[in-house]
Amino acid sequence: MATEEDEYADEVFEHYKDLEKKLTPDPNYMEYFQDNLNRKMRETLICWLIELHYECFRSFGSPMLFLAINYIDRFLSVHKVTADKLQLLGITAFSIAHKFENGEDIGLSLLRYLCDGAYESEQIYRAELLILRRLEYSLGWPGPLPFLERLSRGEKDSAITKRLAEYFLKATLPNYEFVAKPPSMMAAAAYSLARRMLSNRKWSYKHENCLGYSSAQLFPLVWEIRHWMRTSDTYQKYAQSEYGRLAPVISKKLRKGFLDYQLPGSFPSSDLDSDSDSDSDSDSDSDSDSD
Repeated sequence: MATEEDEYADEVFEHYKDLEKKLTPDPNYMEYFQDNLNRKMRETLICWLIELHYECFRSFGSPMLFLAINYIDRFLSVHKVTADKLQLLGITAFSIAHKFENGEDIGLSLLRYLCDGAYESEQIYRAELLILRRLEYSLGWPGPLPFLERLSRGEKDSAITKRLAEYFLKATLPNYEFVAKPPSMMAAAAYSLARRMLSNRKWSYKHENCLGYSSAQLFPLVWEIRHWMRTSDTYQKYAQSEYGRLAPVISKKLRKGFLDYQLPGSFPSSDLDSDSDSDSDSDSDSDSDSD
């Protein structure tokens, strides 16, 4: 029997697709708008927030982390920030996301403690008001996780595939290149990469119909995520703790040159699109890697 959630799933999906378009940061804000910041500063801030979330707030789930970073990038798209106030922006956006997602206030004293007393309570309070005004109180960006949930529903081995896809999504957060990618597309690319990495299962027409992306549309982004995972260590120190069982799988695949032989756009549609093998395991050694 269909649940009320199932009944309205398509309407919710369309609403999220609409929100992801409306609440997208400017992909060029760092080069053409911010005068005192650079990509490396943003990367350092995001890595700090990832560590903070893992150490202190992981029991509240990942959505608040994705939300906070969206707030940061959208704010930086419309308001200039000096380097000495970047951490203030980060901790305040994190607090707003926690309130929105979990309905709880972190509290000014704890926020001051988390940033080593770098800012006074009044500064954090005023920063929150400014951020809310500049974001026009539009806080409901869906992020990639609801789309990931929609993709994985009813899938074989969906739990571990979804967890690996979430690993990829978190790993891309420090990378400015992914700032304005639609979260639905990020979810689809991460899930596609996870399926191929774990058991070489291919992107099917069912998946295409689910989120509206073909394998040809996704593969450049799949390759970008895979390239970032291979060339950057910004996320690895946190991944070993949070994703201990999956980290060796990824390392092994990347050492073996996973996807090295294929460049963006080189996957023929017949290789990725198949109704018959959407849930079949065609690589005998890959599922064993996940154990």
